[in-house]
Amino acid sequence: METERLTIRAWREQDAEEAFAIYGDPEVAQFLSGVPEESVQTQRESLVQIIRAYSALALGLGSFPLLTKTDGRIIGAVLLKPLPRNEHLEDWRRFRLDPSSLPAVHEIEVGWHLRRDAWGQGFATESARAALDYGFSTLGLKEIYAIYYAENIRSARVADRLRMRDLGLTDRFYGVEGRLRSIDDQLWKTLNFGKTGNSLSADNTEASL
Repeated sequence: METERLTIRAWREQDAEEAFAIYGDPEVAQFLSGVPEESVQTQRESLVQIIRAYSALALGLGSFPLLTKTDGRIIGAVLLKPLPRNEHLEDWRRFRLDPSSLPAVHEIEVGWHLRRDAWGQGFATESARAALDYGFSTLGLKEIYAIYYAENIRSARVADRLRMRDLGLTDRFYGVEGRLRSIDDQLWKTLNFGKTGNSLSADNTEASL
């Protein structure tokens, strides 16, 4: 996938050092798992699990690094992936370690993770719009969700810019309480975000991992 400023592709094992600059930062991790990645080596192991799991999932979903077109630097990631209900959390944890049996897939979520020096520059909104367009136009999804901690004001602003409906607080996902947002394919069509510079490459082979 491509946007005006970004190239979006699949993770590679050799991206571990740049990924660690994102997920090893406690300020970034506080609104994710809450626990920063320990080292470049543990980050590499995490990437291997992610690559293997989404390849086995084979639904065109995943976590995708964001590379700036100016210098090719990885500044974050955009996610389009199954949103794990509480009753299936353990299934998804096992799947990441051993993707031999597919857990139940229900809701699909969009998410965004940016390294600190990329905050406040519109990259989250730009990449999320591309992911939503990919989800609706290429994968044929009918509705996509986002969930974030209520105190995460930055993510709330991104969801606002994406025109996502506010569905209130819920504790149905990830085993924690979060604010749930959604957008459906019909509303997306009326917004025409795809005409503002976001585009999808004709070759999505690598991105489909």
